[in-house]
Amino acid sequence: MNRKVHNSQELNIQLPLVVPDHKHKGKLLFSDQTLIIKDCIKSILSTITFHRALGEIYPLGTDCEVLDQISYPSIDEKELNQTISQHTQRVIESFQNFLKACMNLSENFFSTPSCTKTPSTPTTNTKKTPSATPIIKLPESILYKSFNFEVKYYTLKKADSSFYSFFGGKREEKVPFESWNIPFKISWNTQWNHLFEGFPLVKVMSNEKESDIQGKMLNSPNNPTLPPDVSKLQEQLRKRLVLIIQSAHEDIPHLPGLTEENLSSVNGKSFPFDIVFTDDSRDDSNKRSTWLNFF
Repeated sequence: MNRKVHNSQELNIQLPLVVPDHKHKGKLLFSDQTLIIKDCIKSILSTITFHRALGEIYPLGTDCEVLDQISYPSIDEKELNQTISQHTQRVIESFQNFLKACMNLSENFFSTPSCTKTPSTPTTNTKKTPSATPIIKLPESILYKSFNFEVKYYTLKKADSSFYSFFGGKREEKVPFESWNIPFKISWNTQWNHLFEGFPLVKVMSNEKESDIQGKMLNSPNNPTLPPDVSKLQEQLRKRLVLIIQSAHEDIPHLPGLTEENLSSVNGKSFPFDIVFTDDSRDDSNKRSTWLNFF
């Protein structure tokens, strides 16, 4: 049996990097937007499993908690929903470990560009204007973190084996027929930065020119209460969900027939499947790789 592979485009979850006031100079505040991450992961996994559900199911329409323009399908099956919640929590835990590493960096990220000039236009405003705008330099190690989910569906095939027969049993083989690869990235969006003493903070790399830095400053928002703009993320997520639904309905010749073994998973409401979660930890000894299977 040929396995069908569905490869999704990377979903980029951008979170705000915040510096609220002068007291936190040298201490970046990274936003812990776990509910946004939860919405993204649960909606994708629920949509995939819903469209590979079997038998009599009770469909549900679920609204995201934060991404209020997104709804997704799910089924009223406790075991399946617990599985999705467990894997969503693994992503959140991995992200929070990444968040702690970012928060523990002691380097002072603020510097002042030497060529920065403030306009000398006359003004009647009594507010003092600093002579230079502080900027942030971030090491690449904390700019983003990549993750990947793979949902692998398979059938169970009983195969006689002299070894297993000797112990009075039969061996079951997994025969994969479909997999869904879902890559996503969590990064810090510097366009959401709050202000530092009335001037925007921008992210710059060590090799950037002064003119490029000035351009970033001009394009930065100047509203310290600006909320995270999730409209682009919602549009990204909506497109991913639509593509999943289209693929699930259009690519069906590879789906196997129903057998007693296939209906033994999740109370007969799904084909057996594995979920594999990995992240981009550079240290292989700490690399998180979690498996969960149903059979």
